[in-house]
Amino acid sequence: MNQYRCSHQEDLNIFDECIKNLGNKYGVTLEIGVHEGGASKRIIDAYRTHYMGALHYHIGVDPFGSAPYTHTDRDFSENKVDYRYGDEKRWYLQKAIVDNEDKNFIFLQLESSEYFKRFHDGYPLFVKGKKYKLAKYDLVHLDGLHAIKWVFEEIAFFDDRMDKGSFIVFDDIDKIDMKTVHAYMNHLKWKLYRSGTKKSAYVKC
Repeated sequence: MNQYRCSHQEDLNIFDECIKNLGNKYGVTLEIGVHEGGASKRIIDAYRTHYMGALHYHIGVDPFGSAPYTHTDRDFSENKVDYRYGDEKRWYLQKAIVDNEDKNFIFLQLESSEYFKRFHDGYPLFVKGKKYKLAKYDLVHLDGLHAIKWVFEEIAFFDDRMDKGSFIVFDDIDKIDMKTVHAYMNHLKWKLYRSGTKKSAYVKC
């Protein structure tokens, strides 16, 4: 069986802890910057473990196609980009989804800004003949562009669409201006829940 791979193995247990302690359960999680799906798989498995039988959809948002990618604010200011995230990684991810039969993994080949524009009122889908919109999120994992401009855009979008007891997890905290992020999160009434080597989780209060 083809397995998902995660570029960073550190702190993956943060997902288990957050999902176990969700204050609200709409059954929708999302990751921006899916890479090869390791973190998405961990989120899906944690939901299955703690809420067996519950209907759960996980949305993965990543443009792939060697879209310009900046790791840090310095990269962004100097117009440096990393083009390694191409079709080969997308093919690997799509095969892993099929091989692992993760039927409720919704993969969208989009930039985060495109997702925000097109699905600002929720992601539509039919379940047993009835139309729903996935408009509230239990947990969001942010692993896309790390320049503060994009991180703030992501926070602002999801803050309006998450209730108390929901979680936002930041990846690559060594590359993000987390001091500024922390101040912004506190302003929005999010509290630092747990921080590790590569990830920090915040809970909405």
